[in-house]
Amino acid sequence: MKYRVSTNKATILHDFRAEYPGENANNPYCVVTMMEEGDPSDDSRYWAFILHCRDYNLPDPWGPNAYKGILVYDKDFYGKDNGKIISTLKREDPKWRLGTFASMSPSGKYVWIGDHHYIYPRDFSSGPRDLGICCHADMEISAEGREVVFGFALKDGMWSKGYWATMVDIETGELTYLAGPIGRAEYHFSGNSTDKPGWGLVSIYGPDYPAKDTQWMQHSIFMVELTKRTNPSPRVWRIVQTRTVLKSYQDAPFAKINKKGTKIFFGSAWGQSIKDPGAQYDVYQINLPSTWYQDLMGK
Repeated sequence: MKYRVSTNKATILHDFRAEYPGENANNPYCVVTMMEEGDPSDDSRYWAFILHCRDYNLPDPWGPNAYKGILVYDKDFYGKDNGKIISTLKREDPKWRLGTFASMSPSGKYVWIGDHHYIYPRDFSSGPRDLGICCHADMEISAEGREVVFGFALKDGMWSKGYWATMVDIETGELTYLAGPIGRAEYHFSGNSTDKPGWGLVSIYGPDYPAKDTQWMQHSIFMVELTKRTNPSPRVWRIVQTRTVLKSYQDAPFAKINKKGTKIFFGSAWGQSIKDPGAQYDVYQINLPSTWYQDLMGK
């Protein structure tokens, strides 16, 4: 559907029940979904979806066996907002890999499956390519103009070297260590600011209550420069302290930056946990300095 904020009107663009009715004994209910974490291409034309079908004949109706395939929808195939499914990958295909969400790369050339991070071309003609990193991550454009997955990984796979901010070129698989070590694996990422490429947003939600902060990055939000440059090394820009009190995962700030790179949004109960009586989890907005990109990038 397409929703217009100014008129409060929604318009149906495509009804996937024609292709996936899901009305039989094994699959009484199917959804076409990005599983909350996916994004379309930067121009909103290409969308990657997972076909997820509830099956009450299984011990876990929504579990791994409920994932039936991946599809790519071209919203403008026949013209503006008049689209069709242009490629599919069924569960039975040897190229299939189970993922918890589906997303398009900013260019729309690639499909990204997480959280184990596999890459396919838009037509699923090859792949999957394993990016070699795990868990929380996001896509962004690097300072060199490359499409990358931005996340954290153990440097050289060794616990002794700690977690480092990394980026992986989704076309070549090249891994670049950016900054670190940065504490435990308690973080979220946002790479939405494609209008101002070369930076990724990190929000740290540890340590757990009642532990106190002992490092600068804990319970904070900061930006990491996404560049292959080594001299000087990629920069880290610390932005705000979230005042998070982590008694449950739902206390995490889940920070996001907008496409224009002008605003950051995060949640916090501000010195309390949402498990505390009377606590309120609010959304906060950060307005970044209007010249931050010019100041840091010289552009």
